[in-house]
Amino acid sequence: MLASILRTAATFGLIGGAASAGCDGPSLIDRLSPDQLARLQAAAEATPYGEGILWSATKGEARVLLAGTMHLWDDRHLATLDLLRPAIEGADLVLLEATPVERLAMSEAFVTEPSRVFVTEGPTLPELLGPQDWAKVSQALTERGMPPFMAARFQPWFLLVSLSLPPCAMEDLTAGREGLDMLVTDEAEVLGTPMAALEPWDTVFRLFENEDQREMVEALRTAFDQPELAEEGIVATVEAYFDGEIAEFWELSRISTEFLPEAAALQGVTDFEMMEEEILEGRNRAWIPVIEEAAEANPRILLAAGAAHLPGKVGLLSLLAERGWTIARLDADNCCAAVWDAP
Repeated sequence: MLASILRTAATFGLIGGAASAGCDGPSLIDRLSPDQLARLQAAAEATPYGEGILWSATKGEARVLLAGTMHLWDDRHLATLDLLRPAIEGADLVLLEATPVERLAMSEAFVTEPSRVFVTEGPTLPELLGPQDWAKVSQALTERGMPPFMAARFQPWFLLVSLSLPPCAMEDLTAGREGLDMLVTDEAEVLGTPMAALEPWDTVFRLFENEDQREMVEALRTAFDQPELAEEGIVATVEAYFDGEIAEFWELSRISTEFLPEAAALQGVTDFEMMEEEILEGRNRAWIPVIEEAAEANPRILLAAGAAHLPGKVGLLSLLAERGWTIARLDADNCCAAVWDAP
């Protein structure tokens, strides 16, 4: 189940990376029973700021335009970028989960700090998993265009992240087509708008490095038992994103644990709670002082981060509201350059 949750996290910017929205076919929504559908809708409706990907936060002279992003390529991002372009040009600063500086630091760490990504001593993954389970992992790697021999010394958590998206979601990634985050980054570079990161480049690395290696290996053993769930989940979550139903796709990942065998479902609930607390809510709390400090020197900020960071009681919007910021939802009619001139 951890792989399924990592898939949602990768899709909506919680753990970086990018992929394609090239999956089509059945949606995970189609599997839901009437009771599950009712619970999904009730949970989404009860979530503060649960709908919409564009928001403004104002406090005094400071204005922050928050754009919830998706790390998957989709042609529909181009319309969102058109909306955001005047705001990017008029911003004093663009805040991102990772700027080109952080992305370069991450790439360099593969060479300078190999133990963070690779098993540099002790048994390799084929030895840890055994022939039968390594054969399953090898097949999953091959289906995603990744040579198994190159992954044999990956840290288990890193391999889980690398394989968290289904084969149908890899074509655009290998072609260099990424999601809204990178479109905003590229546009800021073209327009000369300064950029800064919300966190150090290795924040998520440090979170996963603290996880027990044995648990990660066990997660790898079962990660590919129901590959159709991942593809159906991609279809459902991408459509929910473009419908603005942000709380819905997060809650859908929680409900998806119910389609697993009992033991795996129980572990899935634990994995989901860990993901929610550490990789979502914990980072949200850490970002608030970064945002407020940046706003002191840059009264017009465009913040582009994974959409799942926006809603909820511990979402960025609620946390900013608690600190006296006025929150307003934006759409095509009132976004986005006008935000800088609003009273």
